[in-house]
Amino acid sequence: GEGRGAFLVSLRPALKEMERYAAWLSDQHGMHLKGPIVVTIQTRGKAAKLGHYARDRWADNKDDSPISEIVISAEHLRDHALEILGTVHHEMIHAFAHHNGTKDTSKSGRHNKAFKELAEDSGLVVEMGTKSKGWAHTRMTEEWAKFVEDAFRIDEAAFAIARTVVPPKEAKPSKTVAWICECPQSVRVAAGWELRAVCPVCGKEFGRKE
Repeated sequence: GEGRGAFLVSLRPALKEMERYAAWLSDQHGMHLKGPIVVTIQTRGKAAKLGHYARDRWADNKDDSPISEIVISAEHLRDHALEILGTVHHEMIHAFAHHNGTKDTSKSGRHNKAFKELAEDSGLVVEMGTKSKGWAHTRMTEEWAKFVEDAFRIDEAAFAIARTVVPPKEAKPSKTVAWICECPQSVRVAAGWELRAVCPVCGKEFGRKE
């Protein structure tokens, strides 16, 4: 009937724009991959990731051949379009390294100097993050960002929706209170109750722990 599907909001424009950037970036820098890759959107959950690259997480239904993935966090879609595409750019470096036999991260995910060099050669500024993540912080250089705006021509309207960030649950107040003596031994008593007891070891009365 009339209006069928009018209630649907689609992520297809955002996916299309990220796929278009990945293909365009590959052509601009000759970063040609030797196997298929899919761009997806998933919630980051409790992690702080903007995105990630993972090998062979998908498969072709016809012949079971492996497909790697670039995942962009659904919550990240609230950020500026250049930042979102910058994350696609970062993950494309990982994909290019993988498909060309370059070890750009350790098993723990630490980004090494090989990643840094590939990223810098393609228009990214690379900075050291934590020691465990290495050269993991990236953003577009001003020159590359200007080139993207002029030559790629981002469809910013494609990024119309983003997944909301769920605030962490507040810790529930404890239903018990700790009382200690001078040993110190410790006992827990229901909140609101007063403990009148002496420790059998040190002989001192229990007091509420501050």
